[in-house]
Amino acid sequence: LADNWLCHVKDIRDHHRVMLRNAGDAALDRLCELNVLEQALNALLTEVQADPLAIVQSDAEDIHSWVEQKLIEKVGDLGKKLHTGRSRNDQVATDFRLYVMRRTEELVEQIEGLQHALLQRAKEYRKDVMPGYTHVQQAQPISTAHYLLSFFFALERDKSRLRHAWETAGEMPLGSGALAGSAFPYPRNLVAQRLGFPT
Repeated sequence: LADNWLCHVKDIRDHHRVMLRNAGDAALDRLCELNVLEQALNALLTEVQADPLAIVQSDAEDIHSWVEQKLIEKVGDLGKKLHTGRSRNDQVATDFRLYVMRRTEELVEQIEGLQHALLQRAKEYRKDVMPGYTHVQQAQPISTAHYLLSFFFALERDKSRLRHAWETAGEMPLGSGALAGSAFPYPRNLVAQRLGFPT
């Protein structure tokens, strides 16, 4: 749980940084305001690293509300500019999609490690024979290597499903706003690229 909260705050910091860096004077009065917000976001990240459960123990509705509250405490009304060009709806959707993409990548990597181990074992037992089972009864003799590789290929299908989930999550919702986009100029393609979205 703590690692998840930390990742969420990193994601929030990163997508706000990219958006604000490219919104320029249309969103912020002066460049120094941007630097103040960036420093405050980095300070929040450090605080969450020290005490990740502080978010859960707060009365904030969600992590985005918590970040905004903390920013306002740190920098005053300037913290309210965090939402420039975005709604909490697209922030939550973006954060969730980034989480899904990150977790599927981690799971695929772990599966590949397991597949490697299965392949090594299959090589060791390629000449060994064992009873195959069907309907909880012994059936024909099979190669132990083939039995192990049946799990290898089942995991290959799981990887395919996870990659499909990654692709589905890979459409960036930032810029959609609560309903019909944003009145501020929004460099959607650049933000998507910087955050690691394929589209």
